Amino acid sequence: MCIRDSSTIIIRHVISRTQTFLRGHDNEISCLTVSPTGKYVASGQKTHMGFQAEVILWDFEERSLLYRLKMHKVLVQSLCFSASELYLATQGGQDDRNMVILWDVQTGKSLYGSPLNINNSTQIKFYNKSDDHLICTHQNGVLLLTVDKTKKRINTLEVNFGSMKRNFTCVSIDPLDQYAYCGTKTGDVLEVLLDKAIFKRVGPVKKLFSLGVNAIQILPNGDIIVGAGDGTLAKLSIQDMSIKAKNTVLGGISSLTFTGDYTHFFLSLIHISEPTRQAEISYAVFCLKKKKHFCICF
Repeated sequence: MCIRDSSTIIIRHVISRTQTFLRGHDNEISCLTVSPTGKYVASGQKTHMGFQAEVILWDFEERSLLYRLKMHKVLVQSLCFSASELYLATQGGQDDRNMVILWDVQTGKSLYGSPLNINNSTQIKFYNKSDDHLICTHQNGVLLLTVDKTKKRINTLEVNFGSMKRNFTCVSIDPLDQYAYCGTKTGDVLEVLLDKAIFKRVGPVKKLFSLGVNAIQILPNGDIIVGAGDGTLAKLSIQDMSIKAKNTVLGGISSLTFTGDYTHFFLSLIHISEPTRQAEISYAVFCLKKKKHFCICF
């Protein structure tokens, strides 16, 4: 399990509870991702106004630094590896005009890049079967990105939601790359048909998740696992997007990741202490089959 703690990455073995550390950032880590096979880890940081915000590419097996990627300013907002692990997509914040850059994982060189000029991007994600298509959620909508290798740029297409207005927070794509499921601050999940770039349906109807949807993952049978800001953990039916099962944890859920066999998943939880409003983070492991969980706290 990889955890970011200030400027350090903690690699913790869940069974033996042993820990190793990856150190290389000079400021707080803002985002962290692991490649599909677990071969690579990438981390981005935030820094001060006018300074570059580094992305570091790590070799997980060797616990070593491979490349420092320097093109973003002030903040790295989101990271994602392609399914083939050939590319790493990085996205900057508002000071960087939400610049999206694709990097060659083998050489550490930038290949394609384009500013998106949107308001407050929240997550970028590759499709599951393509290295040339990505999806990006932002404050006012969802963008579908296509890499144009001939012109060496990234083209964008805005998803049509009609009159529906939402502030989007996270996204997950089904294994066949047909649909994307986008979480919102309103507390619902919107389904997008990717090849048409149009909104299809919304759920759960009249049962919004308090404090918004912060994390989404899709099970092999198509059902959707949702983590909310109020600590609600729910499973939505892929048939009608109704709530099939629900549980509650102590703290707002900020991220959710499955194990490789989909029997367990990890949650990161945010606890706000009053009156200082200082955030503390803990971690929980849920078993899908036994419906039990235990917490690992830091």
